Amino acid sequence: MKTLFIPIFLSILFVSLLQAAPYLPKDETRKQGDWTTTTLVLNQGTRSQMVLGKIVYKETEVVGEPGHLLVTPLGRFVWRASYDQGYLRGWIPVESDMDIKELIPSEVSATTLGGLYHTKKKG
Repeated sequence: MKTLFIPIFLSILFVSLLQAAPYLPKDETRKQGDWTTTTLVLNQGTRSQMVLGKIVYKETEVVGEPGHLLVTPLGRFVWRASYDQGYLRGWIPVESDMDIKELIPSEVSATTLGGLYHTKKKG
């Protein structure tokens, strides 16, 4: 009985750890149509880990305001300013950001300002 208990216990422990695993970002660049998203992870796996997210639309970078939600063909992203949350900066996928306080539906402005597109609240 004791020999059966240990493998079952270890299996349950392993499955529970997988379900409780935090968001594990990876370096990646994705492109679809006019949209490009880039995620860069610095110091991965350490207490100093930082995730930087960038969105480019029509070859021009897009910046937002804290809480702005931008829906792209590559997914939904929320803008996290450096002063808002130290380890998440720039455009972060909504599904991976558990600390979101408010989502403000936004869109890319029609013109660039200072060589960048800025988001504005929809409506």
